[in-house]
Amino acid sequence: MAKKERLIELLQEKRTALITRAVTKGLDPTVSKKDSGVEWLGEIPEHWEVKKVKRMCLVRRGASPQPIEDPVYFDDEREYAWVRIADVTASERYLETTTQRLSELGR
Repeated sequence: MAKKERLIELLQEKRTALITRAVTKGLDPTVSKKDSGVEWLGEIPEHWEVKKVKRMCLVRRGASPQPIEDPVYFDDEREYAWVRIADVTASERYLETTTQRLSELGR
């Protein structure tokens, strides 16, 4: 049983490393790289840009449409991603997806 648990741990570490490499270095290892300007990130694919989240979207904290279950505030067809703590927690270290999108009214 201990061997299987250790194998599971190793596979989880490998998965995390693979995802981290894909997110920070890209999927194609042969693409030209450039310095990201971010010490912990190192080099990134040449065609990528490094931007702060606040430069790409509006970030607000602590304001939820009320009541939170009201469908008038949400619309899966809209472009306004609604990031919840559960989205960040579910994706562990990196935010990969959100489960909801805001309507114009919810925005």
